[in-house]
Amino acid sequence: MIFALFLVFTANLILRLNEFVPEIRGFPIAELMIPLIFVGWILFEKKDFSLATDVLIPLFFMIVVVGVLMVWPATTPAMAKSFLPWVLLYFLAANLVHTTKRMDLIFAILLLTSLVLVAHSVQQANNYDGENDATSVGWSGETMIQGRVKYIGVMSDPNDLALFFVMMIPLALQLATKGMPIYCRLAGYALCAPLLYGIFLTNSRGGMLACGAVAAAYAWRRWGMIRSGLLVLILATAVLAAGPSRLRDANDSDEASTQGRIDAWYEGIQMFRGAPLLGVGKDEFESHHFRTAHNSLVLCFAETGILGYIAWFGSFFLVMYGLYHVLQRTRPGTTSYRQTAALFDSLAGFMIAGFFLSRTYFIILPIFLGLAVARYKATRNEMEALEDEQNWREQNAGAAHTPLLENESDDTEAQGDLVPRPEPLPDISWMALPTWIPRLACLSVISIVGIYVIVKLKL
Repeated sequence: MIFALFLVFTANLILRLNEFVPEIRGFPIAELMIPLIFVGWILFEKKDFSLATDVLIPLFFMIVVVGVLMVWPATTPAMAKSFLPWVLLYFLAANLVHTTKRMDLIFAILLLTSLVLVAHSVQQANNYDGENDATSVGWSGETMIQGRVKYIGVMSDPNDLALFFVMMIPLALQLATKGMPIYCRLAGYALCAPLLYGIFLTNSRGGMLACGAVAAAYAWRRWGMIRSGLLVLILATAVLAAGPSRLRDANDSDEASTQGRIDAWYEGIQMFRGAPLLGVGKDEFESHHFRTAHNSLVLCFAETGILGYIAWFGSFFLVMYGLYHVLQRTRPGTTSYRQTAALFDSLAGFMIAGFFLSRTYFIILPIFLGLAVARYKATRNEMEALEDEQNWREQNAGAAHTPLLENESDDTEAQGDLVPRPEPLPDISWMALPTWIPRLACLSVISIVGIYVIVKLKL
């Protein structure tokens, strides 16, 4: 029941039905459902707070709150209330989606809502007269902006919408992975077509770049280096020939836009130098510069300082690090492998697009971080069960064994979704956090220095 409510909430978080459907317009769905789901989870569902991210995510929230408190104390309660769902969504996704079936269900919900948004984008494009954005009204009442489609709520910017579509492509492609039935493969490839068209309609350069990276990662994993290289070359040629106009047509305004981004990064670095520990405060970047950072990393360390940046960047790094090692320990073609690959590619797509967009607080991000943590924990638990089974057999050689894993075969070295005799997963538990903090701090500083070098070279 609680998981079903979480699915409904996630779907409405994207579709925002209560903002334009007359029968439920203005109904506070989020304000009512988040506390209800959270309390239900605490009372009736499994709870696991064993990973370092379970500490870093709330730590990031507290740093953000303290940072705003130091700048604008009067606005702190309102900001904390509005940002709290970002943290809660991580914990709900990380704990409610604890089976492969539940993971597939939330993948299906996310894909279905993305197709609805594509349909809305197509309606806007069909209504558009080519000149006046006011003519491109979709069923939500939203119009295009400068000929670029967008939705309402968390997708009210073309770049946000493109980023969401990019993150959905790996969820579609996981249906087309090795070992899936032919009809699933065909469905996976077919689902990519409307998502690609949706990205085209957003006319987002960052979205197209991230889309290419996601496609390259899938192709490399599916077909190897040579064939994936050829595919990327073909896709790049097609994009340059028929892609979004903002990607094909370089002009003075594009040069000015690029320089404007570099200037914003420079200003972000100056903000960081002025307030290195806690930053200038969440949502305060544009109080110091006339445009946003156009870089999720810059926005993070400028607004939350090095402390917030280590927590945010460190959470992302540990999740990706954990998923990478899960991929090394699961067999291609299994449910665990395809789900892990989909989450890894989605988060990689987010980071690539996020390097050119200010999406530090994108509300979809904590859901995917939570799903990735849930996938890591499931593999960890399966490995522990396999180890217990092997130990039991060693102690009871010749006796009938008790099966602890699903899909167990007679080969004791190839059970479940794991590779034969997998190496232990790296320790990214909260108990190992003291050993991770220096490394995460070092990586965070290196990333800031890298951005600084880019800025200096461009300037």
